[in-house]
Amino acid sequence: MSVNTILSTKVTEVANEPVSASEAKLHASIDYDDFDTLIPVYISAARIAIERATGLSILQKTILTEAFIYPEFPFILQYSPVKSVNYIIGVEDSICDGEQPIMSGANNEIIQVKQAGHYQIEYTTGFSTCPADLKLAILQLFTFIFTHRGEYSEGKLDISVEALRIIGENARFQV
Repeated sequence: MSVNTILSTKVTEVANEPVSASEAKLHASIDYDDFDTLIPVYISAARIAIERATGLSILQKTILTEAFIYPEFPFILQYSPVKSVNYIIGVEDSICDGEQPIMSGANNEIIQVKQAGHYQIEYTTGFSTCPADLKLAILQLFTFIFTHRGEYSEGKLDISVEALRIIGENARFQV
């Protein structure tokens, strides 16, 4: 039995972090400048962990995916919410043969092709404005990462577990 296979994915982030360094410092009650160069790194780490835990793209991104797709299996785009599908093309010229794949799902995140083959899909995903509950989750996880920064380097801290705990507290994004 054949299954859809993702061959490669390239992600290009096209927006700034939804939490500024000053917001993060205020939330974590950091009133000194000693860690100002590390704070953006911790903010990014928190956002990425939240994205992985929820399956959502918080930042707007352009995604280029190459996949081998079979008509008997719907292909679900890896990142959501899908804002737009820029193009779907068959890498081999004969695949699409003038027929466009069928898009479905709440945000056109499901692709159904008519012929098996190697496809290239480019789409845009993410929120125009970060939802307040996700922004709060990023701030909470940032504070946790900052507070336990020494423990992480010693291998005692699992950020993904804390991200799941924080997201689990959110009614909107139960895991």
